[in-house]
Amino acid sequence: MKRLMLLSVLIGMAMLVSVNGQDRQGPPNMQSLQQRRQQMMNDLKKELKLTKDQDAKFDQIYKEADEKMTKARESAGQDRTGMRTKMQEINADRDKKIEKLLKPDQLKKFQDYQKRQTEMRQNRQGGGGGGGFR
Repeated sequence: MKRLMLLSVLIGMAMLVSVNGQDRQGPPNMQSLQQRRQQMMNDLKKELKLTKDQDAKFDQIYKEADEKMTKARESAGQDRTGMRTKMQEINADRDKKIEKLLKPDQLKKFQDYQKRQTEMRQNRQGGGGGGGFR
């Protein structure tokens, strides 16, 4: 009887863990790429204090860049270097469009934000700026 009860509890716990983990991809407490991207966008918009018009244009610029990046990833195949080059071009184009949209005080905040993001990326990559295994 005790074994049957213990077995029932273990099966119940296994089912709970299985159902709870179905929505997740990757380690627990890791946000999806889209969630992190959206949070970054919200933080940046808040920091820049965009007007309604700027906000709409800002979203459109990022949306277009994301679509171009998706196409670049799909067409790159195994050419990682080519894809990286194309992504850098897309990012540079996006940033130029954003810079034209911003007022001087917002532009300074945008550039400061980009510097902080670059530093954080480099810190995650071990400061080498090139990724890969060490």
